[in-house]
Amino acid sequence: MDPRLGLAALIRAQRTELDRTSAALETYAADFHERMLRTDPHRLVEVIEGPIAITAHLAELMAGAQREVLAFDTPPYVTVDRSASDSERHLLRRGIGVRAVYSTEVLAIPERADRLRGLVSLGEQARVAPRVPLKMVLVDDREAVIPLTASAEGIRT
Repeated sequence: MDPRLGLAALIRAQRTELDRTSAALETYAADFHERMLRTDPHRLVEVIEGPIAITAHLAELMAGAQREVLAFDTPPYVTVDRSASDSERHLLRRGIGVRAVYSTEVLAIPERADRLRGLVSLGEQARVAPRVPLKMVLVDDREAVIPLTASAEGIRT
């Protein structure tokens, strides 16, 4: 038999097997991930410490938003950083929906109130409530950032 014919058949069989394995890869990975979460629930949570790291993580998370960002916002604020507002402006310009509930305390901080008015003018849907239970950002219903602790001295998320 011509070796080209035999090898071609062997290569086709190997490719078929590789295609089958490749097609099942996402299922295998999802099953593995689910088993890991059941055996080690700490994998569900990533702890980010410090205002710089938290700000960077939020910026990265929001930059990857595809559909919607939901948020609760209330003092205390650790920094006077404008990057969160900048990230929201970019989202709104990209057509990503942003809906937020702010504590009335935010309106007592002139700079924050001005930023809020600017974001609303760009399309953010904002509501104000007398009390907001916590800070939270939820992106595309898949990943949330919430504080573990918060104070004027530091933050841990």
